[in-house]
Amino acid sequence: MRLRALGTLAGALALFVAVYAPAFLAVALLRPRAQEAILLIITISLVMAMALIFVLARRTSGLSAFGFAVPVGRYVALAAVIGLPLAIGAALVAHLFPWPSPIATPPCRCGY
Repeated sequence: MRLRALGTLAGALALFVAVYAPAFLAVALLRPRAQEAILLIITISLVMAMALIFVLARRTSGLSAFGFAVPVGRYVALAAVIGLPLAIGAALVAHLFPWPSPIATPPCRCGY
């Protein structure tokens, strides 16, 4: 039983590395600004994760094994009822207490 758990852990770690290593390698090689690096990491990670899901879905019972399914209407309504007030509240707090983003860069003082 313990050996099986270690195999599962190793498989999860391998998938984690397969998704994120190309993204961080690209950032290390290209050395973009912080805003561009974030976008690059998210995009490459998304593409790699979706590619792995589609490859692995062929071996199993399909995409439903990864949680992709048509949602039940009740859950969509519940998400809207809970999510909409939270989103409006977050927008209101952000509007009332403006603060620069942690990755905000100062304006260019280039002379033009």
